[in-house]
Amino acid sequence: MRRFEDHHRRDGVHDSLDQVTHPFSANSTLLMLMRELPSGFICLSTPSLRLSELDLPPLLPSSGKSQDPKGTAYHLTLDASSSKHPTTTGISAHDRALTSRLIASGAGPEEFTRPGHLVTLRYTPGGTRKRRGHTEAAVGMSDGISEDRELKFCLDLCKLAGEAPAGLLCELVHPTDPSGQMARRDDCWRFAKEWGLRIISVDALAEYICGEGGGLVPER
Repeated sequence: MRRFEDHHRRDGVHDSLDQVTHPFSANSTLLMLMRELPSGFICLSTPSLRLSELDLPPLLPSSGKSQDPKGTAYHLTLDASSSKHPTTTGISAHDRALTSRLIASGAGPEEFTRPGHLVTLRYTPGGTRKRRGHTEAAVGMSDGISEDRELKFCLDLCKLAGEAPAGLLCELVHPTDPSGQMARRDDCWRFAKEWGLRIISVDALAEYICGEGGGLVPER
C-alpha cells in the first residue's frame, strides 16, 4: 500500500478529504505529517472482532445511543503499554505510530493500556457497499478495498491491498485558512498535488467493490 492515499467524499453535506495510510507504513515522520498538516485528530479503523479482542467498547453517552450525526462508531482510545514498549505518554508521533503497528500486527490486549491517545473506529461489515465512509474505505485498502465514509473506505482499501484490516486516517483542515475551516474539493486537489498524493473518492471505491472488486471485500 502506498504510504498515503487521500480519500475524498462529497454527499451534499460533506465535501472533505481524509489522509489514509496503513499502520505498517506508520512511523514518526508520517504521523508528524498527519498531525501537522491535516487536523491532528488521528483515528484507526478496524473490524469489531479486533476491537473486542482488545477490550475496546463503544464510546457512548449514558443513553447507550450514539448522537453522532454521521453515525461514526467511536470506540475506546488506547496506547501501547509503556511497561512493555519504548513509549512515554502515548501522544507523540512515535508512540501513536507504534500503537497503530501493534494493533495491525495482532498484538494481544495485554500490550496496551486504556484509555489512551489513539482513537479507534469500528468498521461496518461489507465496507463501503454498506456504508459510504472513510472508516470502511481504509480497512478495505488492506485486503480488498473499504464507510462511516471514513471507516469503511479505509478498511476496504486495506483489504484490496492484501494488508491487515486496520487503517489510519485523519481529516484535512485547510492549511492556510486562518479560521481553521475544513479543506474542500479544490483545496484537497491542491494539497494532493503539492505533496504528491493520490486521491480516490469513497463513491468510486464503492463502485469498484460492488463490481469487479467485490470478491476482495467480504459482504459480511
